[in-house]
Amino acid sequence: MKSNEINSLKSLIALESVDEKLLEVLKKSFGKRLEKAMLTIKEERVHKYIFEPSNRVVWIVTGNERDYWIIPDIYCNCNDFYINVVSKNKYDACYHLLAKVLSEKLGNKYRIWKLKDERYINLMNEWKEV
Repeated sequence: MKSNEINSLKSLIALESVDEKLLEVLKKSFGKRLEKAMLTIKEERVHKYIFEPSNRVVWIVTGNERDYWIIPDIYCNCNDFYINVVSKNKYDACYHLLAKVLSEKLGNKYRIWKLKDERYINLMNEWKEV
């Protein structure tokens, strides 16, 4: 895939990795959303929760107002995702979803939390609240 073809979340997901040169190209496609996503990564606000022994994985991105639940590569429970991605079809990702994808493509730049399965239901109920 040529770097000028990386203009959507889907094309970004297809990449194996992202380097500094590619980030410059992505700025043109994602603009302010990329800046916010990169700041989120830098501030270590992308979290991967692994519940044991089931090995269920939940992705959470801490935003400005609260924690947001990410279904990898397709969904975020923030208002921006619902309004601008789903309803208005203005963008194809919120910055939380973009941060999750980029945190992996930049070499696993996220925090890992290992918790017992017993905590799963309570935490999911908390994260899903809007």
